Amino acid sequence: MPGKTILVISHDATRTGAPILLLRFLRGIKEDRPNTTFDFILGGGGPLLGEFESLGRTLVIHQPSNVSTPLSFRTRLGNKIKRITGNVTKRPRLEDRISAFVDKEYDLVLSNTITNGHILRALGSVHCNIVTFVHELENSIKMFTQPDALKYNLQHSDFFLVPSHAVQRNLISNHHLSKNKLYLQPYYIPAIDVNTDLISDMKQQLGGVDCKLIGAIGTSDWRKGIDLFIQAALQFRINHPEANVKFLWVGAAIEDSSYDRLMYDITHAGLSDYVLLVGSVDNPLLYLACMDVFLMISREDPYPLVVLEAAMLKKPVICFDSAGGASEFLADGVGLVVPYLDVVAMVGELSKLLDSGSERERYGKNAWEKYLKLHSKESALKTFAKHLKKFQK
Repeated sequence: MPGKTILVISHDATRTGAPILLLRFLRGIKEDRPNTTFDFILGGGGPLLGEFESLGRTLVIHQPSNVSTPLSFRTRLGNKIKRITGNVTKRPRLEDRISAFVDKEYDLVLSNTITNGHILRALGSVHCNIVTFVHELENSIKMFTQPDALKYNLQHSDFFLVPSHAVQRNLISNHHLSKNKLYLQPYYIPAIDVNTDLISDMKQQLGGVDCKLIGAIGTSDWRKGIDLFIQAALQFRINHPEANVKFLWVGAAIEDSSYDRLMYDITHAGLSDYVLLVGSVDNPLLYLACMDVFLMISREDPYPLVVLEAAMLKKPVICFDSAGGASEFLADGVGLVVPYLDVVAMVGELSKLLDSGSERERYGKNAWEKYLKLHSKESALKTFAKHLKKFQK
């Protein structure tokens, strides 16, 4: 796509799956086609903001206010006089801010996530196709969208990219989209080698070189199943009281009140020395590389990035059926799939894996081979570039 200009919309720049995946795709396109230019409209900021800005002009709709800095007496007095006299400078409307930023013609609008309907509506009419990359299943769609904004997004997007058949089925069944508008797009997971010395040091810190680590990565919300992870740890300890293992969750909301509730359960279940909760980290792959088995214990996840990263690192994975796209990737002997919410069955499969290093290696190798087939740079970016070329008028 030499010389093409793409307007990219992201709901924010947080260190979460959708923005990370988007940046990977765009960096890959930029490497292969340096003349491609991007403009970005972000619904909010976040720690990845600098990475967006390094790729193109960036407009952030909602910047966090600095409430910790008190206003001076003179400023507060001036603001009060303005309110009394009516001489208050109004904040520009969203439509006006976007209109001032969008000062060129685009070959394509790429909206990342289904939650950007309010931005698309403020963008107004454009003379190019709008493509929405949907990463959500129904529970998340209901949680993170407003009905009118969602309706606008669905009606005004010309095409949709989806990472899994689970997302595709949901859009057809619950939102009546035509299958002809839906294009399957595998995620791009770059191959990364994690330093073995760093792995050894981290594993020593977490439980010792001989300790088996059963891990999960995600936020602390209900969908990700952190409560089920604690139940799995308890069930495993009851069944194997002498086993030298620890259960490690990375990404817990340490500062949130939910953390206190989780620690209440861990403490009262006698798991304080058995379950480790780590907050958000800059190097989640290092923690993942330390894990012997990965538990994908989410109740709902459209096509979990972390499962693909585990596959890239040759880690065996166990997931629930009917919980999203993970079971699609792990089908046919690539990983282990147990009935939805059946923690006992999950712990049973976990026990077998921990008893057999050869089985862990076999499942890890199978996952890695499927990763290469679908999610390597050569495969995923080739499909992505082909789709974008097709979508341009």
